[in-house]
Amino acid sequence: MAFYDFWLTAGANGVPIPVIDHATADLNLVRGVVSARVSGFMSRAKGIVELRPSFDQNGEIVNPFRDGRGRSWGIETQIALRGTAERASSVSLTYVLSQSSRSWHQGPWIPWAQDRRHLIRLLGQTMLGHHWTLFGAMEVLTGPPLTPIEQIVNVDRPGRSDDLPGSSRAYVHGDENSARGSGTARADVAVTYGFAGLWGTRMGLGISVLNVGFDPVAPILTCGIHGCGDGKVEASTPSGVEYRRAFDLPAVPTLTLRMEF
Repeated sequence: MAFYDFWLTAGANGVPIPVIDHATADLNLVRGVVSARVSGFMSRAKGIVELRPSFDQNGEIVNPFRDGRGRSWGIETQIALRGTAERASSVSLTYVLSQSSRSWHQGPWIPWAQDRRHLIRLLGQTMLGHHWTLFGAMEVLTGPPLTPIEQIVNVDRPGRSDDLPGSSRAYVHGDENSARGSGTARADVAVTYGFAGLWGTRMGLGISVLNVGFDPVAPILTCGIHGCGDGKVEASTPSGVEYRRAFDLPAVPTLTLRMEF
């Protein structure tokens, strides 16, 4: 993984000034134990700057940065049920349909790298007796855009020495973000024991487990020219390119102690 930190002066040396306009609208409805919400959002942007991706094979452009426009829209719907008691059980289901795209150098609109078309989130909590509270959460997302590899070719090495092979293998990429990777999912659980503390405080001792099911949470990446080699192939193409998850996330436990005054 690589992290880049560049500081560019907007409005100078050809660097545009980014401008982003947002619009949102919400509708809420509450009837007894049922509450519902529908939210719409959209944005339009210009002057966005980012690094050119490593797979950009346009040799005519030498600038490592690119600038362009952005647009996004989405609809989020949520329905929740909650009892009337002070510590009643509750459950919430959320669905988001959204789209985000970019246009670089006045080119065609393409899906943004962080575009997720569908999202489903389920949250819930319930009391177990007078002291215990059980929490649960689950989130499922469609995969992010993926730039496909259409072909693997052999590239000759001119002027090679005797100890180097005559050619090496290289990727030929297709259109940027014209494919879609595998989806991700995650489930979390937590339990808390509440009790009275000193000086009239309320205490809570809990344990939570992130990704309790060892679910796939990472996007897929190519295994490399020579393939995965470890049996963890997530997908493959007719050209022989193999993909796997960027990383495996185990279940992550956390112990918490909360005090309320």
